[in-house]
Parts: sequence; structure tokens; C-alpha cells
Amino acid sequence: MSRRSVLFVSAVVAALCSTLLFGSPASAATEPCWWDSGARCAKIIGVSGNLNVRSAPSTGASIVDTLPNGTIVQMDCWTTGTSVFGYNIWVLLYSPIGSPRYVSDYYLDSGHVQSFIDHC
Repeated sequence: MSRRSVLFVSAVVAALCSTLLFGSPASAATEPCWWDSGARCAKIIGVSGNLNVRSAPSTGASIVDTLPNGTIVQMDCWTTGTSVFGYNIWVLLYSPIGSPRYVSDYYLDSGHVQSFIDHC
């Protein structure tokens, strides 16, 4: 095997090990929204079916919308609310019509959202 091939294989193995040990960078933080680079976006994950979007940061608040797993959402700010599987951080989603739209951060791939967006 040539020196160049050995270096290439070593780099690939190192990258794979890094991903396995430390996880994907996308799972560690929010990302800029493709339509507004100043905004922060996250993907809905871990939902079987649709995620309920609520009028307040509570599982008892009225459902104003539902979004399927994998949907990219724009986050405005975070707050605390009803605990979902021991996690009480909720995110206010951007809404062009101005009505409140909250989802539990438990279902977003945002990482530690409090580090990336403002408190409401």
C-alpha cells in the first residue's frame, strides 16, 4: 500500500472514530436557518407521528398545530414549562401571524438551546 493510501485510510478511520466518540456536530447545537442566516433552526426528532404545537409551554395548553418528525423549525426564544420526560425547556417557534406556538425542546435536535437563543 502506498504512503498516500495509508494516510487516506488513517484520516477516514480517525474521522469515523471521532464521530462515534463525540457524536455528530449537528446534534450538538442549533444551526442558522437557510432562509434567514440570523435566525436559529432545529429539527424535530424522536416523534412517532406528529409533534403537537401548543399555545403555551404546557402539555395541557391547546394544540394549535402539528408538525411531522424531521420538520425544520425556526426558534425565537426559550422558556420553562411543563416537564416532558424530566425536561422542562420549551421553545417559542417563529410565527408570521403572531400567535404563540410552543414545542418542548425535548423533541428538537437543538442541543443546549439556552446557549444559543434568548430567554423569552
